[in-house]
Amino acid sequence: MRRLRAALIPSIVILAGLGVIALVGLWTGIHNLAPRTGLLDLFGVADPGTDSVAWKVQHGRPVNLLLLARGGAGGDNLNFTDTIMLVSLPPRSRRAVVISLPRFAGSRFPP
Repeated sequence: MRRLRAALIPSIVILAGLGVIALVGLWTGIHNLAPRTGLLDLFGVADPGTDSVAWKVQHGRPVNLLLLARGGAGGDNLNFTDTIMLVSLPPRSRRAVVISLPRFAGSRFPP
């Protein structure tokens, strides 16, 4: 039983450390994309509630929108989504937080 505890404690510490590193990396990436994003904006984006937009506005909750646009006549495929944007409208700050997500052609990422 002592051997199990001796092996379990370092594993838990390592996993917790990796979790902290992942969260800091995620926050840094989001903050680089949208510098005005606050920590509470992230919780608003991750809100799994199914409340209507009207309810959120009446109760002072942030409204989050996912905007998608299809390509035009000059594109490779008219049905590809070529613009993806996440918009968060926090009512207290009266400023929109907009994150533009790039779309890469195929499964290859740019160099």
